Amino acid sequence: MVKKGSELKIGGADALLELGAVVSDRVQIQNVHLLETRAKRGSIREKQPLHLRFSVNVTTQVDQSKSILLVRPLLTMIASHEDAADGEEALRIEALFVLAYRVDSLKGLDKTNFDAFGETNGLYNVWPFWREYVQATTARLGLPPLTIPVLPPAKRNVEASEQVRRTSPRPKRTKKPRQSSST
Repeated sequence: MVKKGSELKIGGADALLELGAVVSDRVQIQNVHLLETRAKRGSIREKQPLHLRFSVNVTTQVDQSKSILLVRPLLTMIASHEDAADGEEALRIEALFVLAYRVDSLKGLDKTNFDAFGETNGLYNVWPFWREYVQATTARLGLPPLTIPVLPPAKRNVEASEQVRRTSPRPKRTKKPRQSSST
């Protein structure tokens, strides 16, 4: 079962960004750690497109005595063949990260602000780590490395049928020798 992310019903993406912006003006990221992970490879048929589903569930916690905000995004990617039976997964990768932020001032901030920050900035801060993790994990599972797209604005749970883009070595660029000017 894909875990669906919590959704704040506060007037849309703009309101979410506004609520989170108040926090972003007061925080500095301290670290990002991988807490839990799970990867499972099923039957993958070569040269057949995969249906990809992504989901995110973000939780936040504030340690007021230390002025630390913890953002915990659980990210899931499930790949299945388009003709697969319900629930048949070709690939599942999950990762739970924790991002720690030092908060300069907690004054005037509440859970709604911290949740909005986690859903926006926290997710954008962790996304490059998630992309690298998926790419490395697919390679370790004996598959061509999978490159996850950049995070589109205001989209957290994405379901799309597409050809999975695999990374391949890019051709090396060669520098053309400079022509010297003769005098």
